Amino acid sequence: MKVLIGIGNSFRGDDAAGLKVAEAVGGIALESPDAAEILAAWEGATELVLVDAVLSGAAPGSVHRLDASHRPLPSNLFSSDSHHFGLAQAIELGRALGRLPASVKVYGIEGRDFDFHQGVSQEVSVAIDVLTKELGVADG
Repeated sequence: MKVLIGIGNSFRGDDAAGLKVAEAVGGIALESPDAAEILAAWEGATELVLVDAVLSGAAPGSVHRLDASHRPLPSNLFSSDSHHFGLAQAIELGRALGRLPASVKVYGIEGRDFDFHQGVSQEVSVAIDVLTKELGVADG
């Protein structure tokens, strides 16, 4: 079973990117989740797709495409964020507990503005549209 999860905070500008992708493709949108929520959301999945906003210094709107099936995510992309528990840490916890699906694809949308307000920047909006078309409709 394929599960798509978007992570974000709808009150932190571009941090809402993952939520918007999940909502657009019928995935699971997790607002500022903790580790237990992230792990529970992918329970039973054999294929996992995760989408979150990142701030690495790349051009705003860039989409980072990563495979976390067999190795940790790069620490410069998902090391800290506005969530209670970072995406990279949730993946590694799932791996340590033997609860990580066989396939784990991670998409990081490079943000520009993470201030307290609703709405994403134009660059992130374009990236959301591109990624939504790429990912299509999630199963389950």
